[in-house]
Amino acid sequence: MRRPDLEARCENCASLCCVAIYFERSADFAYTKAAGERCKNLRGDGRCGIHAELAEQGFNGCKQFDCYGAGPKATALAAGEERQKVFRVLTKLYDLIWMLTEAAKICPADGLRRELEAGAAALDALVAGGTGAILAADAQKERAVALALLRRVGPTLSDTARGPRR
Repeated sequence: MRRPDLEARCENCASLCCVAIYFERSADFAYTKAAGERCKNLRGDGRCGIHAELAEQGFNGCKQFDCYGAGPKATALAAGEERQKVFRVLTKLYDLIWMLTEAAKICPADGLRRELEAGAAALDALVAGGTGAILAADAQKERAVALALLRRVGPTLSDTARGPRR
């Protein structure tokens, strides 16, 4: 079961994924859009004009994107340009929180599971610090720490699948 705070609730968001994030023309996006620029498909009411046909219109990237609740959090915390900056950092931090949380659920090694849970809790505390803490966060450093923990999960799963060594 997912944590409710890590679920995208678009109805509580200011369409930040359609404005704050950049994308380049590719197999996932039909055109290039700069960060801070409104998506051409974003309607005046803040909803996507092609949501029902994202894939057919060349926007698989939008279909696959999950902010894990960063949009509603940023919308609640800030306004204007600062909101977009907070969102861009939060998407990185929430992605890490989600990965650490999910890995902890499947990790058979008690010690490592506790480290994963502690890593997620540390990021939760950082986010709870508000806009100042979020904007001051070193997302690259946090990512490196989280990935180092996550890399250790795979071997524990392999060991469990193989069974006890003789």
